Amino acid sequence: MASITVSGLGSGLDISGIVSQLVEAERTAAEPRLDYKEATVTAEISAVGLLKSAMSDFQGTLSSLSSARTFAPLTLTSTDIDSVGATASSIARPGQYSIEVDQLAQSHKLASAAFEDTTATIGQGTLTFSFGSFDTDAGTFTSNVDKPSVSVDIGAADGSLQGIRDAVNDADIGITANIVNDGTGNRLVFTSNDSGAENSLKVTVDDNDGDDTNQAGLSRLAYDPEADVDAGRNMTQTVAARDAELTVDGLSITRSSNTVSGVISGVTLDLKNVTESAAILRVEQDVDSARGKIEDFVNAFNVLADSFRELGKYDADTGQAGVMLGDPMLRNLQAQVRRIVSAEIDGTRGDFHSLMDIGIRTQADGRLRVDASKLDAALTSDMESVARLWGAGAVTDDSLIDYVRGGSNTVAGHYPISISQLATQGSYQGVNTGGFPLTIDSSNDNFALRLDGTLSSTISLTHATYDDGDALAEEIAARINNDSFLKSAALSVSVAFDDGHIVINSSRHGSDSSVAITSADAGLAGTVGFGTLIGTSTVGLDVAGSIGGIAATGSGRYLTGSGNADGLTVEVTGGVTGARGGISYSTGIAGRLTGLMDAYLSANGLIQDRLDSLDDQQNDIDDARTALDDRVTKLEDRLNAQYNRLDSTLSQLTATGDFLTAQLDALSSFYSKDK
Repeated sequence: MASITVSGLGSGLDISGIVSQLVEAERTAAEPRLDYKEATVTAEISAVGLLKSAMSDFQGTLSSLSSARTFAPLTLTSTDIDSVGATASSIARPGQYSIEVDQLAQSHKLASAAFEDTTATIGQGTLTFSFGSFDTDAGTFTSNVDKPSVSVDIGAADGSLQGIRDAVNDADIGITANIVNDGTGNRLVFTSNDSGAENSLKVTVDDNDGDDTNQAGLSRLAYDPEADVDAGRNMTQTVAARDAELTVDGLSITRSSNTVSGVISGVTLDLKNVTESAAILRVEQDVDSARGKIEDFVNAFNVLADSFRELGKYDADTGQAGVMLGDPMLRNLQAQVRRIVSAEIDGTRGDFHSLMDIGIRTQADGRLRVDASKLDAALTSDMESVARLWGAGAVTDDSLIDYVRGGSNTVAGHYPISISQLATQGSYQGVNTGGFPLTIDSSNDNFALRLDGTLSSTISLTHATYDDGDALAEEIAARINNDSFLKSAALSVSVAFDDGHIVINSSRHGSDSSVAITSADAGLAGTVGFGTLIGTSTVGLDVAGSIGGIAATGSGRYLTGSGNADGLTVEVTGGVTGARGGISYSTGIAGRLTGLMDAYLSANGLIQDRLDSLDDQQNDIDDARTALDDRVTKLEDRLNAQYNRLDSTLSQLTATGDFLTAQLDALSSFYSKDK
C-alpha cells in the first residue's frame, strides 16, 4: 500500500515553505548572473549578424568592379541599325567607322522538279554533295579545299521525296533539305548551311538505274553547274551563293557570312540589309554604366559605414553604447576599409591614382561623398585609368605582350619583363618533292600523323594534279584540319611550301606541340616527300624569361611570374629576345576590398570564428543552467529529507515530552493525596 507523507505535521513547522525559500535563495544567487551573460551573448550574436549582413551586401557590389576589363562595357550605336548591327568584346576600343553594305551573303539553294506526292518513289543510289565556287564566265566549278565532298546513300526505304529529305537531314553534312509546295507541286530544296560564294553546291548521283545524269530515277536530283540542262544539271538554282561585300572606312571587304568579324578589332558586324548610304558605327565606352557601378559602390559603402558607426557608437547624452563599442574586430575592420579607400593604388597609370583624384572623398563620419562633375570628367577623359583604380588589371609596355590575368598572391606594382626565348611551334619538314606538276592517285594519297600527342585517322588527299607547291600545301592542310580525331581535340595545322619542302606546323606553341608522320603510302616519299623515316620533326619550345627580375614559368606562349609577381601571367605573341619593357599591375580597390571581405566572411573567416565562439558561450550558459537546475533539485531533495527527519525527531520528542508531562502530572496528584 502506498504511503502518504505530509511534512510538518509532527513539529508544526512549514517545511515546504522553508525549503522553497531556501531553494529560491540558491537559484536567485546564480540565475541573474546567467541571465546577464545570456543577454550579452545574444546581443553580440545579433550585432555580429548585422555586421555580417552589411558586409555581404557591400561585397555584392564589388563583383561588377573587380575587373578593369569589364568595368565599363562598350556601347555601339549605328545610324542605320536596320542595315548594320554590331556587338563588341572586351578587346574593342572606342572609335567611329563608316560602313557601306553593297551585297549580303547568301546560301546556295537548289530545287528539284515538281512532284505530285511527297511519298512517290524518286529513285535509289548515292547522292554526293560537293562544296565550291562556280565561275559563270569560265563555266568551271572549283572545289572548296576546306570542305570535302560528302555522300548520302539512298536505299529503298529512303527513295521517296520525303525519304530523301530525311536521309539528307539525318546525315548532318552541312546541307538542309526541305519540301516546298509552290502551287505546281512538291519540290525538294537543298540549301547549303554556310553562305558564301565558296559554298555553292554540286550534286552528283550514282543512280541504281545505271544512268547518272538523265531525268529519271535518282539522277533527277543531279546538279552539275558545268553540265547542260537535262544532262546532269537537272535541279534549278533558286538562290545563287554569294559573299557579303562591304566597305569599311573606304576599304573593300568580302566575307562569306553576314556575320563579319576581324575587320574592326573586337567588333562583330551583323549585316542585315544593303545600305543606301554609309552607316556610321560608333564604339563608345559606357559612361553611364560605369558611373552607375561607382554610385552603387558608394551607396553600399555608406550603408556599411553606418553599420560600423551604429554598432560601435557611444551617446554621451544618454549614456547608451553600441553593442560592439571598443570591439577589436570591429575597430580593425573599420580601419582597414578606410585605409583601402583612402590610399593611392599601386600599379596604376595615367592621371588617376586614388579615389580622391576622381572626386570621391571620405567624410568625417566615415561615409563617402561623390563630386559628380569631377567623376564625370574623369570617366570621360580617361575611362581605362579610372577602371584600373577599381578592378584588377594591368598595362604592358610592349604591344606584343598581352596581360592575361593576375593571381591571388600577385602584389600590385610595376614589373620589368625580359624574354630569353620565344615560343615556337612543333613542326614536320618533308624532303624535297618530286617536282610539279604532281599527281596524287591511289599510290600516294594516304597518310596519318600524330599532332600534339593525338593520333589522326587515315588522311586521304584528293586525287588530282597539282601545278605548284602552294596548291598542294593547301590541299594537305584542308585534309588534316578536317580529320575528325584532330577536330574533336581542337587541334589544327598550317602547311606551307618552302624551298622545295612541304612544312607542317602545329597551331599550338610550346613543348607539348609536335608533328610526326606515323604512316604513309610508299609513293608519298618520292612525290610529296612524306614518310615515317624521312623528313624532320621538331618539338616546339616554351617561352622563357623573367618577370620582375625573377625567372618565370613558360608554357607555350604564356609566361607566369613568381615572387611578388606570383600568378601574374602574360602572353608573348612575338617580338625579340631581351628586355621588353614591363607590366604595371593593380589589384584595384574592389580587388583589395574583396580580399578583405573574404578574410572576414569566408567559412573559415573572422566573422564565423566570432560566431562560433559566441555559440560556444551560449552552449556554456545552457550547460550552466542545466547544472543549476540539477543542483537546485538535489538541494531541494536534501533539504526536504533533512527537514522531514527533523520533523520526525521533533514529533518523537514532543510525544516523549507529552508522556513525561503526563507522568509527572500523575505523580504530582499522587503525592497530593498522601498528604
